[in-house]
Amino acid sequence: MLLNHVDKLETAYHRLPVWLQNVALSGLGYHIKFKRYNGAFFHALRGMQERDRWSADQLHDYLDETVQSFVHHAATTVPYYRALFKREGIAPSDVSTAADLARLPILRKQQVQDRVTDFISEAMPKSQLIHVETSGSTGAGLPVFVTMQALRLQWAVWWRHRLRHGIAFRTPCVIFRGMSLFPPDQSAPPYCRYNHAERQVYVNGNQIHAASMPHILADFNRRRVPWFHGYPSAITALALLMLEYDVRLDYPVRWISLSSEQVLDHQIEAIEAAFGVTPIHHYGMVEAIGNISQDPDGASYVDEDFGALELAPDEKSGLCAIIGTNLTNSAFPLIRYQMDDLVQFDGARDGRGRRIVVRVHGRRDDYVVLSNGARIGRLDFLFMGNANVREAQIVQHRLSEITIRVVRGAAYSEADEARIREIARRRLGSEIGIRFEYVETIERGPSGKMRHVLSHLPEGQL
Repeated sequence: MLLNHVDKLETAYHRLPVWLQNVALSGLGYHIKFKRYNGAFFHALRGMQERDRWSADQLHDYLDETVQSFVHHAATTVPYYRALFKREGIAPSDVSTAADLARLPILRKQQVQDRVTDFISEAMPKSQLIHVETSGSTGAGLPVFVTMQALRLQWAVWWRHRLRHGIAFRTPCVIFRGMSLFPPDQSAPPYCRYNHAERQVYVNGNQIHAASMPHILADFNRRRVPWFHGYPSAITALALLMLEYDVRLDYPVRWISLSSEQVLDHQIEAIEAAFGVTPIHHYGMVEAIGNISQDPDGASYVDEDFGALELAPDEKSGLCAIIGTNLTNSAFPLIRYQMDDLVQFDGARDGRGRRIVVRVHGRRDDYVVLSNGARIGRLDFLFMGNANVREAQIVQHRLSEITIRVVRGAAYSEADEARIREIARRRLGSEIGIRFEYVETIERGPSGKMRHVLSHLPEGQL
């Protein structure tokens, strides 16, 4: 019923003239602004900024205290955890520190999907529950229930990250997403929509192409928006078009922040070349089990005061799995919930005890698997320095072969294909087959996100 209602609203919105679409978006923007960014939000943000000055011992003690109260709440008010603690013979008081969480089993997405209502706290009035959905790169999303306070806390940790880089509230921003704010068959300008309440310009990543680029850039030049934010794949698509056609903006962009997708080296290279600014990024998720933020020094750190995040060695990849506990969402506790993503963590910490993450690598199935079982990730170097490739994706259906899907630029030639093939051979060896498939666009997931490596291998081969 809810989806049908949303579909009807979306259809009605698409029928509006563009100026009324902007009015509708601005109205929604005012609603979100006054509900999300209120006194409680700024109080939470000030608390997080204060913790930026804490020592390692203070952060450690804060995390332990938060874990203790959160686990007691989950074990006494959430049906799933009440049964789990009884079955495991564990009392809530047995988990009094973050280290004690290891006494509990790891929680997988499928377990939550199968028993969603059992994870809702009985202490939370239904009127306070807000239903949100993780995107799920392959369509297998996860329904999550949150409170307004939980949302404010999550936005507070994200805004702390932005403020560290000098991005102030009310800074005009271009949002690059895969959004339903645009009619799916739109083929003429305007290609931007506006939320005047939050000074945001929306661009649909699926509508960035050679014909739309001049109109999009003209809009940016007219508004001189200093901050770009959104999917790396969408911003990179615009950057590569600008490089291909040798056009630039008439003004300097000060910040480009990336989120929601894995950030690849060739994307950073293209963005720097087109806009003259090095992008910043953070790693977060709807489940709110943790957060990783890039600081102005260029390094990425675990936000040790937001979620109890574990980085556990993953034998197959040699990286670390992300396992975490969402300490800010008392409505829908997830304890030791394992994400599909992997990170590179070498054990280093800064002077305040924050763990330094070398790189976020993306999902377990974002790898090419060779016949000997080796799993090869970070294949974006195949396209480094090649402005003739607008978009690319590597698809694997069987161990013996990969398909490289390419959206060609105007100057793409057989030499480009030969170069990519040669680089792939050097990394993947001679046994695996390499075929090319040329397409008009790379298919996105339900939320508009793009997977750079798409594996269709059976579970046992991943």
